[in-house]
Amino acid sequence: GIVTGACVVVFKHAVHSTTAFTFHGPWFQMVTWIKGLVASSISLPLLPAFLAQVHGEYVLYPLLGGLITWVVIKLSKRWTGNAPGPALGGHLEALQMGTDADFRRVIARTAGMVGALGTGNSLGPEGPAVEIGVS
Repeated sequence: GIVTGACVVVFKHAVHSTTAFTFHGPWFQMVTWIKGLVASSISLPLLPAFLAQVHGEYVLYPLLGGLITWVVIKLSKRWTGNAPGPALGGHLEALQMGTDADFRRVIARTAGMVGALGTGNSLGPEGPAVEIGVS
């Protein structure tokens, strides 16, 4: 219980740091630069009024989460020979069969969850804290 609680605290701190990086740090600065570049290259009077109000840059925030998750999957396959692992049901089934958790896969899954949540994406209904506890 104590170890799981400590892991969840570290997880939440990592998500918070990723959120700060994404929405206030270097990724935000890059998105702002891209938005300015696009706005200066397109003549705004030619755009319909509703298109001028569309915030297309919002697509770039979850895109970072997708990139992080893709890198985690690629590194996980190289590191462990497998993808980051099954969903929560697969973890529970493995534990019931007496199989120990592969902590390399647990770390890979956790890194993917941090990347997803820290960039504004969502995860399944169980929540990452439950998955960390099961692992």
